Amino acid sequence: MAKTRPIYRILEDLWNLSTNRRIPMGALDQMKDASQKDIQKMIDLGRISEVKPPPLSILPGWTSRAAKLAEVGIKDVSQLASADIGQVAEELDVSEEGLQESVADALRWIYQ
Repeated sequence: MAKTRPIYRILEDLWNLSTNRRIPMGALDQMKDASQKDIQKMIDLGRISEVKPPPLSILPGWTSRAAKLAEVGIKDVSQLASADIGQVAEELDVSEEGLQESVADALRWIYQ
């Protein structure tokens, strides 16, 4: 499984100049375009803070999916969002499309 990328709460409006993307205050983001050095600097300046993702098992309707994903070491939303969907689908013997829909569903619970 790929290294888990944390989820961050944006504490003030940010602008990513390399992607020309505004990240509004209050948003949740994995900061995939930022280096670890830049992320630490934003944390130190109070612009972002790491969010502790909930376990998948507490999401409504996720009891069986959470148990299946736990078999391959995926226990929270951040781990799921960072996972190689193709590899996980193969390990669980499920369709990639179905797993991608599950990822989107989990992220909707977090990002709404």
